[in-house]
Amino acid sequence: MRSVFLAMAFTLILATAGCGSSSKSTVTLQQFAARANAICLMLTQQQGEIAERHREDLPTAQNAVSEREETITVSRAADQRVRDLPRPAAEASTIARLADSYFEEAAAEQAVVRAISHGDRAEVELALSTADNLTRQNAAVARGLGMFDCSKVEGESVRAAGI
Repeated sequence: MRSVFLAMAFTLILATAGCGSSSKSTVTLQQFAARANAICLMLTQQQGEIAERHREDLPTAQNAVSEREETITVSRAADQRVRDLPRPAAEASTIARLADSYFEEAAAEQAVVRAISHGDRAEVELALSTADNLTRQNAAVARGLGMFDCSKVEGESVRAAGI
């Protein structure tokens, strides 16, 4: 009986796990968007908690770096969860490009952290501009896919750090 239960549980896990790159996916765009939006809502909550923890920090470069590094960590995890979702076949390539661009966006945010750490204002502005542009581009693609909770563009907290 135990082996039957384990076999059923394993089958259920395989059936619900899905593979983000499967071309035989029967998930609809609406289903994908709903799952992605849930991930993004959780990310937004985590980002808010990080911002709240840092709200009382003095506006220094180190505090800006610390907050941004925490945000990058939770963003990369959310990006991976979106990447792993089963995709509707018709939009699979657009979603794959968006997932890749989310990772590029996180890399751009990491460049902001490096620039702040170096104390180079021009480097910070260039890195922020690159990150902002990627964020806006990704938001537009996400909106087009119905991922409205993944398309919010927020202001840059580093600008307020006086760097």
